[in-house]
Amino acid sequence: MSKKAFVPLFLVLLFVNPWVEALDFRNPLPFMFSHYALFISGFLFSSWYFKKTIKWAWVFSVFVAALWHTPYFFSVSATNLVYRALEESTLFLGGFSAGFSVPSKSGVFKATLFGLWVLSDTVLSVIFLVNPKLYTDYPPYSPSELQIVGVAMILFMNVIVAIVIYLYTKSVYATLGEKAID
Repeated sequence: MSKKAFVPLFLVLLFVNPWVEALDFRNPLPFMFSHYALFISGFLFSSWYFKKTIKWAWVFSVFVAALWHTPYFFSVSATNLVYRALEESTLFLGGFSAGFSVPSKSGVFKATLFGLWVLSDTVLSVIFLVNPKLYTDYPPYSPSELQIVGVAMILFMNVIVAIVIYLYTKSVYATLGEKAID
């Protein structure tokens, strides 16, 4: 198995297993982090292994991510295993379809889409922190548990933003170095 195949497979197996699935019914932290892991693993898998580009596939990705983070669908997938399976598979496919279209897009498009993700994730984090009752109409999570998730999401986003800035800066310096040599 190649190193590239290991990362997406590891992320999927880390969050889609009986122990974590059972934990998801009681704790929103692994539930939310499974969203990140599945979407990212789908993205990595398709962008690393498939060179075909599907121009508008990113629209499906945005729709799927937005749908599962609305209060009703978030809650129903947190309480029902059938909806959870649908949620997890469509989040993986959402990442997978993003991997088909985003790598071929312009830098401005990528930055805009990334910025919109940060913005929407920040809005969800703030809702979890300020008004978590919006997401607790259905059990199993309490407002205080969702507030912890809101803080964890902000921390996670900051790590991802730092990684993206690092990789971008590294690529810019590599390009400048190549131009200096030419």
